[in-house]
Amino acid sequence: MNPYRFKRRAVVFGLVVVTLLTLSSAGTSAARLVYQRYPHGSVPGGIVVARNDGSGAHLIARGQSPYISPSGHKVAYFSGTSLYVIGVGGRHRRRVVKVRAYDPGPEVLLGWSADDRYIVVDRGAAVGGDAFFVDLKRRTVRRFGEGDDFAGASFAPKGSRFAFGDADSTDRHSGGLFVYHGHPYRRRFVAEGQGPVWGKLGLAFDDDPPYGDIPRPPLVRVMANDGRVRTVFTEDTAGPLFPVAWSGGGRELLIAEFRRGAPRARPFGALLLRPRTGHLVRVPATFTNVWGLSRDGSEVLGERDGNVVSATVDGTVTVLARHAVHPRWTK
Repeated sequence: MNPYRFKRRAVVFGLVVVTLLTLSSAGTSAARLVYQRYPHGSVPGGIVVARNDGSGAHLIARGQSPYISPSGHKVAYFSGTSLYVIGVGGRHRRRVVKVRAYDPGPEVLLGWSADDRYIVVDRGAAVGGDAFFVDLKRRTVRRFGEGDDFAGASFAPKGSRFAFGDADSTDRHSGGLFVYHGHPYRRRFVAEGQGPVWGKLGLAFDDDPPYGDIPRPPLVRVMANDGRVRTVFTEDTAGPLFPVAWSGGGRELLIAEFRRGAPRARPFGALLLRPRTGHLVRVPATFTNVWGLSRDGSEVLGERDGNVVSATVDGTVTVLARHAVHPRWTK
């Protein structure tokens, strides 16, 4: 064989490999934003994965309410009456549990464990559905709540422990915030509250006054890793408060504030709180829903006017995707 022809073939083969690796990287490791796109014109609707800045968007499935895993490699989403998990490249789809999707607003519908192994999912919270603990490695699904009013779920930063809000009752033994240890049937009551969000500093949750109680301001509390619970934020004029996410280092806590009297299209504000110091920053932007916080605590992910947007602490709003809802990211 002519050595120069062999060299040319080797160069061409190398360029093809590099190109394929580049495309693969753009479709997987660089793709860390997921959202539900509505169909418009000739553009189909469904589950879309993109880079954090909204570029490189591609449709991976038909469904709703997507949730990207912490590693950014998998996406859980609802389609019809089932929950599916699929790779960010649109391959390896499988159904994990049959459910009925329900949108509870700024609270989470389901939660991923930090190692991408476990999922907590609810079935039909609006009418008192069931809650399931899914082990993707063992391919098992276990029911751990039945006929309860789902009020959020969040895994600990490590392991299989997760917090689950059960707002079905104000009774100490059936309602409130519980922590499940390893097996979903071993639960421990920790506080009255709901909407748990677990971070490195502890477990944040909201504690709004139950209907019929003496009126008081809504509270955001944190149960520290040593088990102590303290109030980290309250405001007399505030509407309901919802912890949304911690920054990667655990310094900042993102809180969605429902603003009474605000326009219906943008009822939520975003607050960035440092629980250890009490330092508070109000992001000068309004949202339809608030969904996430970047790892460095500098950007808020949300919905606004039918689009997926990000907003910096100085109020700069960037549209990441149009005609889109339910965003999640790992930025």
